Amino acid sequence: MGEVIPTVGVLIYRNKEEVLLVRHKKSASNLTDTYRLPAGRLKHNESEVKAAIRELKEETGLLTTEESLQELHKTYTAKIKRKDGVKTFSLKVYLCTSYSGELKSNDETEPLWIKINELDNYKLLPNVKQIVIDGLRYI
Repeated sequence: MGEVIPTVGVLIYRNKEEVLLVRHKKSASNLTDTYRLPAGRLKHNESEVKAAIRELKEETGLLTTEESLQELHKTYTAKIKRKDGVKTFSLKVYLCTSYSGELKSNDETEPLWIKINELDNYKLLPNVKQIVIDGLRYI
């Protein structure tokens, strides 16, 4: 399979009807107008939970704490087509039960609440719909 790049993501539901996803803009490494969970790579010597908290803030503007993150006990792996070619990523997901702040876009991503029953209408990265469905069992 080659190199697998480890990443972490955050899963947030609103009223059990919507999920928070980010849309990739033109300056992102992922293909423009694709959607995924707020997620990213770990920095050197950074724990998975700290990385999840950082990525959520960077990509959505929302703040959370370690106590508000519950690990989904499954790691998702997928080959993802990006602007620089296809790469294989593993994704460990944390369910966020409490957060604060206002949604805020950055240069690469725009956070959006998406209705779960409308996920098929979006260009989702691999595993996103399955993660959203799996996560519902935890709430």
